Amino acid sequence: MNIIKSIYHYRSTIAQLLRVSLLAQYKKSFIGIFNLIFYPLIGMLIWYSVQKVGLINTGDIDIPYPFFVLLSNSIWEMFSNIILNIGKTFSLYGRAINQIKIPIEVLYTERLLFSITNDFISVALVILIMLLFGIKLSGWFFLFPIVLLPLIGLALILGIILSLFQVVTVDISNYFTYFLRILFFMTPVIYSEKTASLLLDKIITYNPVSYLLVSVRNIILYGELYQYKIYFLIATIVVLIGLILFGRVKKAFPYLIEKLYV
Repeated sequence: MNIIKSIYHYRSTIAQLLRVSLLAQYKKSFIGIFNLIFYPLIGMLIWYSVQKVGLINTGDIDIPYPFFVLLSNSIWEMFSNIILNIGKTFSLYGRAINQIKIPIEVLYTERLLFSITNDFISVALVILIMLLFGIKLSGWFFLFPIVLLPLIGLALILGIILSLFQVVTVDISNYFTYFLRILFFMTPVIYSEKTASLLLDKIITYNPVSYLLVSVRNIILYGELYQYKIYFLIATIVVLIGLILFGRVKKAFPYLIEKLYV
C-alpha cells in the first residue's frame, strides 16, 4: 500500500521522466517512431526466410507464418525490453536516487511505463496490420492487455533482479542478454506450442514464459488461454514473488545506495 501511495504522490515526477525518456529515444533517430514497427518487420523477414529454407519446424500453425512470427515476436520484444529497461534503473538514475532522494519504486514505475508505452503500441500496430491484411482474429482479441499483465509482471521481477545485480557488477547485463537469447529459443515464439518434437514439448512444459506468452497470442488469434489452469497458477506466483521482492528491495534500499557509490 505504501508503494502505491508513493507512486501516486510522485505521479508528476514519473510523467516528467517518462516524457523526457520518450522524447530522448527518437531525438537523433532518422526514422523515429517508425522503429516501433520497423524492427518487428525485420525480425519477421529473418524468421520467415529461415522457415522457408526449412531450418526450423514451426509446428501446427493455421495463419500465414509471417503474421504468426510478427505477432509472437512483438509480444516477446515487449517482455525482453521491459526486463532490460528496468535493469538499467540504477545506471540511469543512480545520481538522482542519491541526490534527490527519489524512491526506487518511482523510478521502476517510469522504466516500466517507458517500455510498455513503446512496445504496447508496437503490438497494437501489428494487430492492426493483421486486420488490414484480412487475418482472422478472435472476437476477444481486445482482452489481450489484461492477459498481458502476468507476462509484464514476470518481466518486472526479472528486471528488478537484473537492476540489483547491476549494483554489484555492471557485466551482469551482458550475461543476462545471452540468457534472454537462450530463453527466446526455449519459448514458442518462432514456432507453435504444438510441435512434433518431444524435446521441445518438454521444454515448453517446464518453461513458465511459454504459458504467459502463448496465452497472449492465443487470446488474440483464438480467444482462449493456453493451459489456463497453469496460466492462472503462474500469474498468482508472479504476484506473490513481486510483492515479496518489492518489500525486500525497499528494506535493502539504503545498502544498495551505499554499494552504488563504493
